[in-house]
Amino acid sequence: MNIGETVQLVISGSTLIGIAIMVYKFSADPDAKNKTSIELMEQKCEFKSGAIQREIGEIKDDLLLLKENHIAHIEKDVAELGRGMVKILTVLEMKDKKQN
Repeated sequence: MNIGETVQLVISGSTLIGIAIMVYKFSADPDAKNKTSIELMEQKCEFKSGAIQREIGEIKDDLLLLKENHIAHIEKDVAELGRGMVKILTVLEMKDKKQN
């Protein structure tokens, strides 16, 4: 074997090793990147789920507060309006009877 053949053999061997390394990197790196990406998505989903659960809890608490307190007040106000309407109708009827 002469020097030219040896150099050519070394270059060919280096090229094959380089190709093998590139094939490995292309096949292994996407898996690692995907694993990291999936883990990040899972963390994001857990964070969003927790935030949604907190908001639902706050809405539930607000509705319970509304039900316990405000609805009773609204019913009372509506009853008072009804009594006021009866008084107004009574006054109007009496006024109408006086005019006839």
